[in-house]
Amino acid sequence: MLRENGFTLLEILVAAVILMMIVMMIGSVFNQMRVAWDVGMRRSKLNVEGRAAATFMGRELCQAVANELLPFTIEPDKIAFYLIEDATDTNRAIYRIRYFHQDETIVREMVRHELSGGYPGTELPKKSGTLAKHVNELIFCPSDEEYSMNRSNLPQFVDIKIKMGSSYQVSRIVAGSGGPDGNWDAEDDNIRTDQ
Repeated sequence: MLRENGFTLLEILVAAVILMMIVMMIGSVFNQMRVAWDVGMRRSKLNVEGRAAATFMGRELCQAVANELLPFTIEPDKIAFYLIEDATDTNRAIYRIRYFHQDETIVREMVRHELSGGYPGTELPKKSGTLAKHVNELIFCPSDEEYSMNRSNLPQFVDIKIKMGSSYQVSRIVAGSGGPDGNWDAEDDNIRTDQ
C-alpha cells in the first residue's frame, strides 16, 4: 500500500493535545503573574495609607503640649494629647486629640475647648473620623521605658507602629521623632518614617 505525504488523524490529535497543554501552561503563568501584581498593588496601597496615617499622627504629636491641666496620656493601643491653636488666631482654643484602634481602623477623635482665662473651658461637640482602614494593630511606645502612662510632660519621642492589611499581607510602618541632627536624645524632635 502506498502512503501519501501528510499526517494521520492520530498524529494531528497528539499534536493538538501537546499544543493545548503548552497554551494552558502559558496561560497559568500569566494568571500567576496577574495575581502577584494584584497582591503587590494592594500591599503598596496599604503601605501608602499606613505611612500617611503615621505621618499625620506624628505631625500632630510634634505640636503636643502637656502640663498638670493638659495631660499627655499614652497606652499601648491609644494616645491622647492636647494642641493649642495658632497664636495668631484671636479666638484661640485647645484641642484634645485622641487616636485609638477600633474595628480594623485608626480613629481620630478631636474635642475643641474654648480658652477661659488661659485654661480649658467649655467643651464643644466631639468630632470623630477614620484615619486609616484595614489596620491589624496600632501600638504607641514612649521613648523612655520608665515614662509613666499619664504625665504632665511629654516623652522624648513616641514610636507609632502600624500593622496594615490582612494576616497574610502585613505591612509594618514605624514613625518616631528624632530631630534634624539625627540624635534620638535631642530636644529638637521631628518625624521619621520607615518600613
